[in-house]
Amino acid sequence: MRSRAYSIWLIAFISAACNTGNTDTVKVEETRAAPGTALATSYQTFSSLAEMAAASTDVIIGTVIAIEDGVFQPAPVLEDFRGTLGLRVVVEVEQTLLGSIDPGSVVAIPWAGYEIGEDGARRPLVTADDSAIPRPQIGDRDVWFLAAGTEPHEGYHGLVGADGRYRVPDNEVLQLRGNVFSGAFNEIAGRSLEELADTLSGIEGE
Repeated sequence: MRSRAYSIWLIAFISAACNTGNTDTVKVEETRAAPGTALATSYQTFSSLAEMAAASTDVIIGTVIAIEDGVFQPAPVLEDFRGTLGLRVVVEVEQTLLGSIDPGSVVAIPWAGYEIGEDGARRPLVTADDSAIPRPQIGDRDVWFLAAGTEPHEGYHGLVGADGRYRVPDNEVLQLRGNVFSGAFNEIAGRSLEELADTLSGIEGE
């Protein structure tokens, strides 16, 4: 059984999506999280591609097709602060390099969202430097190293590490999203998709 690496980088909430986050206010009373719905996404890095693959249940090529509101997490009574609103990044799967996700399906990935003020206004929740681990944008086509959530998070996926997401440009030579470097990064960045797929196929067959 593959290990699932969920150390704390950010806390995002992964219940079914609410309305897409385009407005300046949020209806707090409609988005309260039930107990046990928080999933931590990993900020760790990996010393090798093999180590990161072993921590992943799935490695996919996928494009971000939506960024939606997740579940609101109420805060204790604090001045000018109601709580935090996680994001739900929806990725359409183009190809599965490791694992069993069907191409054409979608996966949901939790991400940092917003602080909600007492006036209902959203302020970006700063939990990591966006230049180090940039927030996904609609249209991003990436290789994602993911770990499937277990109950009560079944059906959702978390990024296994800060070095677990690679941009796929037109020439298909992989580039790390962000600037958190590692041994795994050294093995992946600059490779073609074909080379990565061949390597992962060998690891899966071991």
